[in-house]
Amino acid sequence: MENFVEIDRQLTRQMKDRRRELGLLQTAVADSIGVSATYYNRIENGLQPRMDLDRVHKWAEVLQIKAVYTPAQLTLEDL
Repeated sequence: MENFVEIDRQLTRQMKDRRRELGLLQTAVADSIGVSATYYNRIENGLQPRMDLDRVHKWAEVLQIKAVYTPAQLTLEDL
């Protein structure tokens, strides 16, 4: 089962900058994380606001960084 998370524009800018620092092409990163080059381009340009969490971790690994996901806290209260 896929676990989608929101990815904001600030995160995609950081990932894009990191990719460029490493001298990697979008197509190479796309291949490494298992998406098409078109889909990856949409991610980097903020046009794909959600992504599978496992893929986010793969993406970070390819860029030699660590992705830390902290979901909002869910609490239950009596009615």
